[in-house]
Amino acid sequence: MTGVLLVLLYFGLAALAAFVILQPDRFVVARSRTIPASPHTLFGLVNDLHRFESWSPWADFEPAANKAFEGPAAGEGASLAWSGDKRVGKVTIVSSRPNESVEMRLDMQKPIVAQNDVRFLITPDGQGSKVDWTMVGRRGLVAKAMNLLLRHDDKIASQFEKGLARLEEAATRGVR
Repeated sequence: MTGVLLVLLYFGLAALAAFVILQPDRFVVARSRTIPASPHTLFGLVNDLHRFESWSPWADFEPAANKAFEGPAAGEGASLAWSGDKRVGKVTIVSSRPNESVEMRLDMQKPIVAQNDVRFLITPDGQGSKVDWTMVGRRGLVAKAMNLLLRHDDKIASQFEKGLARLEEAATRGVR
């Protein structure tokens, strides 16, 4: 009887490992929101990393983290690095098209090592603008397993939704 249980256990573990291995290496998380503000206003909030923290949900995770801005005040080459007890990383604007899009590279060191591409696409939509926030990255075997258990993609998506709501608040109250 013990032998049968061990064989079933091995087959179960092999099936689980195969399921994890077959998960996609690439992930995409995206959310959109139509905001009653001009592309110019929204672009200014996204393209300037000094203003980014006025609406970004990530600032809540570790408000006391050390922050350092590098490069130009806004646009291509601007970067924001942070270092705290729980999170260490850097975001750099790699492409900036006025009133249309901002593309960033997110380099995380803690809690996990990762490099992801982030894009904000801003398009006129009626009396406002549609903002598409997308993050694309790759994940290894451990990250695939963790995503199955902890649903990281869902957590990131909920933070995007929170961030887009805050972006709308910042844009409509005229944060400078």
